[in-house]
Amino acid sequence: MNVAVLNFHRLGGSGIVAYEIARALIRRGHKIHFVGLKPPFRNNLADSNITFHPISLQIYPVFDFQPFTLALASQLSELIVKCNIEVIHSHYAIPHAVAALLARDIAQKKVNCITTLHGTDITVVGLHPSMYNITKYSIEKSNHVTAVSDYLNRKTCSNFSLPKNKIKTIHNFIGSEVLYSRSTKSKKLSGKNVSLIHSSNLREIKAPLEVIEIFSKLVQSDLERNYHLGILGDGPLKDKMIALTKKLKLDHQITFYGEKLHFNDIYEKADFFLLPSYDESFGLAALEAMSFGMVVFARDVGGLGEIIDHEKDGFLFCEDHRYIVGKINDLLNDPKLYEKISRASYEKVLKKFTPEKIMNEYEKLYFDF
Repeated sequence: MNVAVLNFHRLGGSGIVAYEIARALIRRGHKIHFVGLKPPFRNNLADSNITFHPISLQIYPVFDFQPFTLALASQLSELIVKCNIEVIHSHYAIPHAVAALLARDIAQKKVNCITTLHGTDITVVGLHPSMYNITKYSIEKSNHVTAVSDYLNRKTCSNFSLPKNKIKTIHNFIGSEVLYSRSTKSKKLSGKNVSLIHSSNLREIKAPLEVIEIFSKLVQSDLERNYHLGILGDGPLKDKMIALTKKLKLDHQITFYGEKLHFNDIYEKADFFLLPSYDESFGLAALEAMSFGMVVFARDVGGLGEIIDHEKDGFLFCEDHRYIVGKINDLLNDPKLYEKISRASYEKVLKKFTPEKIMNEYEKLYFDF
């Protein structure tokens, strides 16, 4: 089957998931066509079953903003015919699902349009008065619509007055290379050296400044241990994070790694993961950390409760940073408890969030049109 994939190429959960789904489809014998401005952030275009089709934009001075959605739809309609595209999998309703529906109409061919909702396309962009109607239209006219969590599913149906059976929840998953490559299924604390990680696009909604504040309180709570915090990702609050790091005199204990394509070596050595986001439709960053046996501390919002079973395979908190600091200290003083939760976090991923389990659900939709 020839499948066109539309997604944002930048680092982020939706792009990562789009690429992992594509790789899993290739292993099942399908041919993938990525269509966009640039290849996905995580990619291996050397695979003979992956083709990238760049979208070219006409630079015309009359346009204040170049019409990407129209260019995508126009060029995608040509690919539908040329490459015999049978399925278009759009990640994000705006702009990808709209472009897919328009391309299908232009090509006048039977194409299965599947839209996966990831979060901000519904909770931010789609709810804006200027985008509400077209977002609702893209959902209603897609052959199948999936959401990455029950939380996002319910929120979308409520916000857009959709029937409850319109959207199917299909959780995100961890790529097999990461999940099955680990030599051990749990971590052990390494004495006085303690490593923490935060990974995000460093936007306000991810609360990255709180990560620095939590880390500062943790360092102050126990001067006997050597603490290190690694920040992965880039974004608008990075400069403020660096400034706060200097203000709190934590320069020598915090490393800003930027956007890293390969992070296994960092995650293998880390003990804890901090994710104090104000909202998470799913929480792929938390799931990736759990797949390395890290003990995750995440704010109890959005779909994170569908990943983390509180105090069994991770910890959910509300607003009190003292709770996080206290629990981390408890675990550091009880290595057996830490190892138990670490093992449970890895086994949760292995039980519920593997490509084999999740891709069966997607593939059923691919053939249903």
